[in-house]
Amino acid sequence: MGERPTERQRGILLAQLQAWAGWFSFHLGQFAESAEILHASLEQLQCWQADAESVFTLNYLGAVTRYLGDVDTAVTHLNTALTIARQNNDQFGTSVALNNLGLIASQQTEYEQARTLCQESLTIKRAIGDRWGTAISLTYLGRIAQATGEHQKAHEYFQESLTISESVGDRRWQAFALRNLGNAAHALGQDDNARRYYEQSLAIFRTIGNQAEAERTLSRWRELLPPPEPTNGINL
Repeated sequence: MGERPTERQRGILLAQLQAWAGWFSFHLGQFAESAEILHASLEQLQCWQADAESVFTLNYLGAVTRYLGDVDTAVTHLNTALTIARQNNDQFGTSVALNNLGLIASQQTEYEQARTLCQESLTIKRAIGDRWGTAISLTYLGRIAQATGEHQKAHEYFQESLTISESVGDRRWQAFALRNLGNAAHALGQDDNARRYYEQSLAIFRTIGNQAEAERTLSRWRELLPPPEPTNGINL
């Protein structure tokens, strides 16, 4: 029989499981609940001085804190995650932190910095074979391209992200990619395609139970395009 885990090992494992629960809540759009769970996970990891194991928690705590509007705290969490990940040669953790920092830079209209961060993340993700993460990096690069008026390039990024998301079976990122394709199609004057993308995105978000993102998709659809007649049971 193997050796029994030490109290420290058990404590770290429980904190990591807690972080995964926070990640799950985050992906359901339950941001306040996710933040509470991730804070508790981080406190436990810090008690055990488990720096390397805290990268995942810090990255997603940074992401959810950004969603909740506290950008400065989000940046602090993400920079801490990035520093620890690089110190431990944690390529995955590094790429996640870079992606999230790039997203924040983009939202602050610092587009060149955002592009640099997300491109570095994309390079790492492709090198380590992280296809799910690659789709996320492509999405962020597409949003940057769109914000700088490169709508065809944005469409190409979003289409590649959709293709990867479909291949790995990630319904949530399929829905994001479809909504982004709707935005890009509208910017390119392809309103019929835009409506089709929004409809598909809305249906997926509702199916997976992410009501917050479903509402965002519906709001974006109404903002950009006149509501068509309801189709496929989708009521606008």
